[in-house]
Amino acid sequence: MLTNLIETGKNKCTKYWPDRGEPMKIGHCSISLVEEIKYAFFVVRKLSVHKVNTRNERDIVQLHYTSWPDHGTPEEISFVQFQRAVEKRYKAGSPLLVHCSAGVGRTGTFIGYDALLRRDKETGRINVFEFVRQMREDRMSIVQTQEQYVCLHKALACGFIGSERTTQLKDLDTKIKQILNGNSPKNQQTLNIEFKLVST
Repeated sequence: MLTNLIETGKNKCTKYWPDRGEPMKIGHCSISLVEEIKYAFFVVRKLSVHKVNTRNERDIVQLHYTSWPDHGTPEEISFVQFQRAVEKRYKAGSPLLVHCSAGVGRTGTFIGYDALLRRDKETGRINVFEFVRQMREDRMSIVQTQEQYVCLHKALACGFIGSERTTQLKDLDTKIKQILNGNSPKNQQTLNIEFKLVST
């Protein structure tokens, strides 16, 4: 989950999980909050979903990133750490659901980051421009803003470096300048040109 319930005074998402000790009934299912752990910029919730009048029960882990502004971009290092938390808890073959408020900007940026990291591990090569273009064939305007497109590149730069796959803070400025072509005018920077192409 990449949105907060309320942002800048507007409802962005309905709370679909209960508080601890207050099970929520939806249709034929009862949902209970088993555990909630709060970190600096995300929350991990373990939910138990029980189908009423049966023995069918399923545990669901929800990771809720709380530091991403609507139409904006997150701080890249916290974004990288959040994706690692998702990856650590993800079980291969299990469904992974990603959502924000509209399913475009934040959702697309996260899916792009996560998928491109996996592709890099499999093939050693990625093409951000082509990947975003392909995603936009299925969901118009995914990775909604130029700032989110740049954020995707910055997050990948942070994620690819070091044994922990994170750039040290002291090296981050240099890596970002390399991505943004140093002193080029903003409208001539590679990422700006790519974003305009992918938006057409």
